[in-house]
Amino acid sequence: IVGTLTAIDRAAQRYGGPVRILLVDDGSTDRTAELASQAMAGFLAAEGMILSGQHHGKARALNMALAETSADIVIRSDADARLDPDALRFVPAWFADPSVGAVSGVTVPRSEASWLRKMRVIECLYEFRLARPGLQCVDAIGCVPGIFAAVRREAAVKVGGVTEGINAEDADLTFKLGRIGYRMVLDQRI
Repeated sequence: IVGTLTAIDRAAQRYGGPVRILLVDDGSTDRTAELASQAMAGFLAAEGMILSGQHHGKARALNMALAETSADIVIRSDADARLDPDALRFVPAWFADPSVGAVSGVTVPRSEASWLRKMRVIECLYEFRLARPGLQCVDAIGCVPGIFAAVRREAAVKVGGVTEGINAEDADLTFKLGRIGYRMVLDQRI
């Protein structure tokens, strides 16, 4: 979690606008809250807040954060993700277009020694550098992945937030936004 928060703060420095991090500690029994609090105390550009919840799963944690924020653009990031320093810079311009409901970036897993990890890197490069750009041309992106998903908060609230009790809640939210007329985009610079 410390690496994730440090990367978000670095991206906030490069972005230059206000960045508020809402970290939901979903009833963890490890030192997540303590380590996150220490990391947030050292922020140079972002501000952070820890929300404490019960262990009810990812969707409820996401909805808890959604209910807490009033920001027009909400970015969801997984706890083990490392944002590129420029990731936040490109997001706001997309939302100037009122038809855009969500923006995704390129996911590239950390490459480690195992052949399975290397195959995962190849899979993601295919998906985010070839398949999704093609799907975007015909407005058919089926999932804005939760590892980095920028969402128009008003639209997410309108569809009832993230559906609880299912797998692939990120794909479900993408579908719900599409059903009410929003389009999803992939920005390969993110």
